[in-house]
Amino acid sequence: MTGFATDFPNIYSSGDFGIVVVNVLPYGTVRIIPNYDGFSTTFVSPQDANLESLQRAYGEKLIILESIDQFTEAERKIISEITNKDSKPRYDRDTWVTRSY
Repeated sequence: MTGFATDFPNIYSSGDFGIVVVNVLPYGTVRIIPNYDGFSTTFVSPQDANLESLQRAYGEKLIILESIDQFTEAERKIISEITNKDSKPRYDRDTWVTRSY
């Protein structure tokens, strides 16, 4: 993981597997813009990280997105902060900071 932020009810992360936004409420969704270089596309072994096994685990709650434009403007700002190494983020990358409304 190279970037992380929370903004209740979502957890945002950026890393080898792409950009992931998890809604932590019951029956919440997992939205991902996959970095296909980080994932294998088919199941080879139980240790593989692959989209096929994620889809089986999360079912319709896993939403695979194609573009950052599919997030809201507020979400895009948070994602920009956790993916831009030169920005001055609201979130300290070394600690877990939560902002809620």
